[in-house]
Amino acid sequence: MGRVFLMINQLYEPLTDSVSLLDQSLLPIANALRWGAVACGAFMVALLGVALLQVFGLSLEWVVTAFLFRFGGGHSVSLMLVMVGLGFNMVVLLVSMLGVLAREWWAWGGILAIVVCNAVAVVGLGFSVGIVLVLLGGLCLFRLGQAWRVFRVNPIMLKEGRGRMRGLRSFVVLTVYLLMMSLFLLLTYLPYVLTTQNLDQQISSATGLIGRYLFAAVVGIQMLLIVFIAPALTSGAITHERERRTFDLLWTTLLGKPTYLMGKLEGSLSFILLLLLAAIPLQSIAFLFGGVSQTEIVIAFVLMSVTAFMLGTLGLYFSATQTRSLGANVRTYMVVVTGAVGVPAGVSLVLTILGNLVGDRYLLVQVLVTYGQHISTSLNPLVAGIATQEILRTEQSIWYYEVSRVVNGQVLNLPLLSPWLLFCLIYLMGATICLIATLRAMRRVQEG
Repeated sequence: MGRVFLMINQLYEPLTDSVSLLDQSLLPIANALRWGAVACGAFMVALLGVALLQVFGLSLEWVVTAFLFRFGGGHSVSLMLVMVGLGFNMVVLLVSMLGVLAREWWAWGGILAIVVCNAVAVVGLGFSVGIVLVLLGGLCLFRLGQAWRVFRVNPIMLKEGRGRMRGLRSFVVLTVYLLMMSLFLLLTYLPYVLTTQNLDQQISSATGLIGRYLFAAVVGIQMLLIVFIAPALTSGAITHERERRTFDLLWTTLLGKPTYLMGKLEGSLSFILLLLLAAIPLQSIAFLFGGVSQTEIVIAFVLMSVTAFMLGTLGLYFSATQTRSLGANVRTYMVVVTGAVGVPAGVSLVLTILGNLVGDRYLLVQVLVTYGQHISTSLNPLVAGIATQEILRTEQSIWYYEVSRVVNGQVLNLPLLSPWLLFCLIYLMGATICLIATLRAMRRVQEG
């Protein structure tokens, strides 16, 4: 976490090199957002230390009460919720900072979301840190109102979007994408038809099960397709410019590095968003059989959107650090497979062996094993979605739940975030770090 803070501080100066004199009024706003994100990260680290001290038996309940004084739950749950709130605030502040420097209109929405969400948290839960964030966001919105003339629609995004939709390739990809999902849905449902003597009776007795099964199948194949498509759209965004020998010409324009990077990312993610929206009718087929709620559809859409955002930024990073599109593609998919499959499987195996060797004798080991396995589960979007659906069905909660562990004959209740929420937090932090690293890599390429 300390290295991330150092990278954020080192990032700001390179970014300001590409800001024109017209945009100088935006620098204080971006600076305020940067320091707000650093402060949120520092609070997260401090609260993590508080959590470790509580594991060792030192009661610091007054610290948690000071941060969330109107929450009626336990102190462990309060500590977890405060850390999650600080994490999401840090991500939104950093992304809004990049949006401000890129003169993007959506940066207004990010800062407004900080103000509104933290105001609700202050009123409803007593989130004391939110008071400072509301004041910070209000001040930034006021300063943005004074400099509203410098904001405009990203020209790179417009160029990428128009160029992609004018060709035949995008329509072919969309058609094949929907045909594959439809075919997979049909092949998933056919066994129920072929193995049933009385179809109406079977559907009436097991509609909930069939609906959940079809929904999980559609979301699963959609997630796999997004994992393959999203990196391919961004991993060649910058390398193609080098291969066409147009990369150096971009720096003769008045566009800064943040504007160029955000335009490339927006152009790719807008097509991913089109794919996600086009598949919603197929997901809604599960409603005909029941067993699926609107909440599950919203959570599935959020999971796939966050996955596409993370993979898109990862592809941009390798596109900025590699000279050829093939090398960027290979490295992107290697990191995706390693991070989503290899690391979770390895960590889960090690923690399982450690838990079996130590047993229930040590409190710290039980806590580390429980939270470590939960984090490793939340690293894979498919596993996180399946776990979330099961927890939603058994615990009736989409935010957090508790698990019981026996340590030296005593029952210990540990609060855990719902896998989809932890997945979003981890992937959004990873995407933000990729954006920062990409901008630094672009500056090194330009200087080289």
